[in-house]
Amino acid sequence: MLQEIAQREKYSIHVDTAKNRIYFYPKGIWNSVSDVPDYIGDLKACAKKLRRGFTLLSDATHFAAPTQEIVKLMFEEIAIMREKGQKRAAVLVDSSIIKMYLDTYKDKMDAETMTTRYFDNMDEAERWLDMA
Repeated sequence: MLQEIAQREKYSIHVDTAKNRIYFYPKGIWNSVSDVPDYIGDLKACAKKLRRGFTLLSDATHFAAPTQEIVKLMFEEIAIMREKGQKRAAVLVDSSIIKMYLDTYKDKMDAETMTTRYFDNMDEAERWLDMA
């Protein structure tokens, strides 16, 4: 059962403790950290509710390409999530531009402890994460 952690102007985040999963829904354009001041704290709150080996499903179908400042924030988020025990991330992408942009950073996102994969279908993403 989904539990809402945050409902913000630029994103919403839920957790499913039974699946040990974060559901993240970014939206719009994130120009600077001031657009999403609670982002890191909200993600840490999610991680506290889950066990090591948790997964993340991000629906980026309503998200615009982030600025360099936001990319730095995302790398901070990735480091925190690795430290907290994230195993896999599935990202729904329906824009080739966003996918191409994210591919630029994919090598930095992936590590021995975490794998990121892109999907265009929520059911496929869920199945892949369920295999983690």
